[in-house]
Amino acid sequence: MNIARLKVLSGDPSALRDFYRRVFQARETSDGCALGEERIEIALADDPRPDPFLSNETGFQHFALVVADMRRAYAQLSACAGWRPISLAGPERLPKASGGATAFKFRDPEGRPLELLQFAPDAIPPLWRARFEADPQRVCHGVDHTGITIRDAGVSAAFWAAVGLDVLHRQINQGPEQARLDGLVATSDTEVEILSLSSPEGVRPGVELLCYRRPPTEIRAANDRSTAATTVIMSAPQPQGVGDRDPDGHRLAFPSN
Repeated sequence: MNIARLKVLSGDPSALRDFYRRVFQARETSDGCALGEERIEIALADDPRPDPFLSNETGFQHFALVVADMRRAYAQLSACAGWRPISLAGPERLPKASGGATAFKFRDPEGRPLELLQFAPDAIPPLWRARFEADPQRVCHGVDHTGITIRDAGVSAAFWAAVGLDVLHRQINQGPEQARLDGLVATSDTEVEILSLSSPEGVRPGVELLCYRRPPTEIRAANDRSTAATTVIMSAPQPQGVGDRDPDGHRLAFPSN
């Protein structure tokens, strides 16, 4: 079991595909677009009004786009109109204790949260290093994970294990760098427990669970019909006893038997 694709809702799918093409070099597909080897299905939203969530609210769900050169990626993003920053001070390099990656969070023209992600030089996963070497001219190499804000790390990890995704890595990110990255008050003593989940095969995208301790996770769900309603579409039929919502209301879909 792995994630086959992510599904997003859009008030103007054609315009959204064009934005992703200009900023991320996305390729158009029959049902949306491809970012690297990962697919994003784009369907029409019944309620296209933006419904932005703060990073520590359970309605917050983003996907992280892997870049080899953050300066180049940020410059390309900056050259395109329509997006809004979440991060307070541009790309943020996290401390080594928090993984040492450089990241920048922002909203696309419909308010959907996204992240540019550059791994620390000594911590680039083999899959992504191979893609960098295969096409060094690309700005965006694909989708590493979808990040979802949750209330209880243990409960959520158990749910995803039943789906077929296991915890590969767990860490605590804290301090002013994380606060600025997440668009929270710069002086906030931010602390978030992060669990990185993957299928046994390591297929991307994976799932990143974000359990906020300070400030605490707030419960506020996204409207099913709105542009904030992202669905994780799995590759295999629904396991027995697993629902189509995680413990915090994030959406899953499975192919029929």
